[in-house]
Amino acid sequence: MALVMTGSLRFQFGAEEKIVASGQAMSISSNEGHSVVALEDTLAYDIFSLIRHDWLVGDAAYLCQ
Repeated sequence: MALVMTGSLRFQFGAEEKIVASGQAMSISSNEGHSVVALEDTLAYDIFSLIRHDWLVGDAAYLCQ
């Protein structure tokens, strides 16, 4: 789940695009490919269930691309 506190984000799911603005949330299914771009200064929370161990240990290689 992504929860946008301030600002806005553009999510891309293949050919589909969705803008999530301040005060809105988006649920994303496990393993669903997507990309995100901040459209302005943004404070957002990414909430994972189950825990993303690759993020905890800094082993998520795609984050460094």
